[in-house]
Amino acid sequence: MLLHSDLYEECLDYLEGHFPRSLPIYHLMYGITHQRLAWPYVNFVVDRWPNPEVVLCRPTQVHAPEPGELDTSVRQICYTVSLWSINAEELEKILKDPTVLNWDREIMFHGVACPSDRDVVEKVCNLSGRHYLTESSDCCEVSMMTPKTLREIPLIIPPGFRVGSLRPCHAAQVNEEWSYGGNDSTMKYLEVALDIFPSAAVFDTSDRPVSYMIYEPEGCMAMGYTNPAFRKRGFFSVVNYLLARHLFRIGLKQVYVQVIHTNHASKNAYLKLGAEVVPGWRQHWILYRPSHMSQDSPGAVCLPDMRSDE
Repeated sequence: MLLHSDLYEECLDYLEGHFPRSLPIYHLMYGITHQRLAWPYVNFVVDRWPNPEVVLCRPTQVHAPEPGELDTSVRQICYTVSLWSINAEELEKILKDPTVLNWDREIMFHGVACPSDRDVVEKVCNLSGRHYLTESSDCCEVSMMTPKTLREIPLIIPPGFRVGSLRPCHAAQVNEEWSYGGNDSTMKYLEVALDIFPSAAVFDTSDRPVSYMIYEPEGCMAMGYTNPAFRKRGFFSVVNYLLARHLFRIGLKQVYVQVIHTNHASKNAYLKLGAEVVPGWRQHWILYRPSHMSQDSPGAVCLPDMRSDE
């Protein structure tokens, strides 16, 4: 059933009782309800009310737009879905309901909890297409920071460099440098995201961003990047610290990051900032591709290290 917006506040109170795994859905709903850090182009489906055991966030735009129009179903790289569940059977029922999602399009399942929700999503994806795992077969660890745990660090910036925020004019650069970017849909998403969401960046003497981190409406900091020529200078820690500090100053009570378990440099950087790994909570990203599409189909998503896990 579609959750009416009049019930969002009550649902937020309910989701608080299921932190931390419910945080992505919580922040997506909170942003809309409080009109702050919101991606407004979504609605929410639940298996029942009250006390839902599944909450699914889906785009309000069902079909692909006309050429040149903003595809509001793209919250990262394609038609994007987030979900939270404490009942695998009910989650499977919702995903199999043909009225809930548009299975004729590629779907990115964003930040799916491992292994429970991931197993269900993969199972349903394989009924009418194929699913692909991004990055690796392992789920990302999730680390959390709060205003109390965030550790202050020295902001050491070379002469002529500065810190600041990204703007929509930087979308083309981010789109090129982002591992999952590079197409028209991600470009349009970034132009909107960099206009409405906070970010932090280090700019070089030519005023070009060389390190940055961006807030996402699921309540996380993501899309972090440092130009290889400027690594090992502490810039990654600087932009993470500045963005987290800003988010806490405007009222967020926690922020989280996802890190592949083999990325020891990032893990160490977050530990120094006071981030704590959340036990028992891991996330993964799953791309669904319908059977009538192939890698060579117009508009098909191409991800780094993309492989079928069938």
